Amino acid sequence: MYKSLFSRLSLGFFVTLLLMFLIIAGTLSVLVVEEPKHQFSERIFRHLVSEIGTPPTPEKLEAFSHNLQVSLTVTATNPNNFRWDSRQGLPEPA
Repeated sequence: MYKSLFSRLSLGFFVTLLLMFLIIAGTLSVLVVEEPKHQFSERIFRHLVSEIGTPPTPEKLEAFSHNLQVSLTVTATNPNNFRWDSRQGLPEPA
């Protein structure tokens, strides 16, 4: 089908160019999409810590989970072994 040297070289060039484009586009899309996700989750975590305080109090945790309508479980390994769960009455995980 492609008997001439020019045709084979052209086809090889365009196939290589297409593959390079796909690799570069895929890499850039991952970088563009994943980095904002990471920054967003880090912002949410910082907001959560600033909202509930360090160390957290049960009242602030209750208000935060009630206002956002989310379930929270906080376990701190410190001298007091603080544990708080917004879903009271559930069994402890094994």
